[in-house]
Amino acid sequence: MPSILPGYEYDIFISYRHNDNLPPSRYDRDSGRLAEGWITEFVSALQKELAATIKEPVSIYFDTNPHDGLLENRINAFLLRLQA
Repeated sequence: MPSILPGYEYDIFISYRHNDNLPPSRYDRDSGRLAEGWITEFVSALQKELAATIKEPVSIYFDTNPHDGLLENRINAFLLRLQA
């Protein structure tokens, strides 16, 4: 999904240390599901709030895979542009 602003890929960029997003425990006791870190919960709540507030979809860059960071995504996008 492209950014609302022309010329940009993302409207919001979430930067964090992956170690800061570790859940306090493996399971959420209330739901019985796998627990999520506070940053993941924040991004989910932010997406819901923005969807309820802003008419156009807002694109958020949130890297959840510690082995697939922004650098790799940029390199892949650059290589795809070279092939076109």
